[in-house]
Amino acid sequence: MGELTQSMTRLRNEIGSLNHARLELREARVRENGERRAQVMALCSAFAQDRAGARRAWSACALRRRADESGIVRPAAMPSTALPPPAIKVSTAALKQHKTAAQPRALPPQAAEARKAKARTAVRKQHKTAAQPREKK
Repeated sequence: MGELTQSMTRLRNEIGSLNHARLELREARVRENGERRAQVMALCSAFAQDRAGARRAWSACALRRRADESGIVRPAAMPSTALPPPAIKVSTAALKQHKTAAQPRALPPQAAEARKAKARTAVRKQHKTAAQPREKK
């Protein structure tokens, strides 16, 4: 009996150590996956910044070329490598008007009641047709 007990104890210990190793491997994968996700997000944001910078550079070059071809003199205050930011001024009254215009309008009480009544009759019709027995052909 001593040899059987020792073998079972050894197997139990091996199973426990393998389970422990499996859990450690899983935790390492989760940790590495999180690190990789952060790296990919940083890379994507770097690509987006590069694309934005390239667009600004390309559009500035195109504007310079068009200005040179048309003979328009560029003002000295405007840098040649970047476009000036757009000057947009919005009054608070315009913002309030936009907010109120964007809100959905409420139906008048009569129209709302009519819509509810129509929906109720449609539901009743569905229940009646479902409750009627089907004719055999």
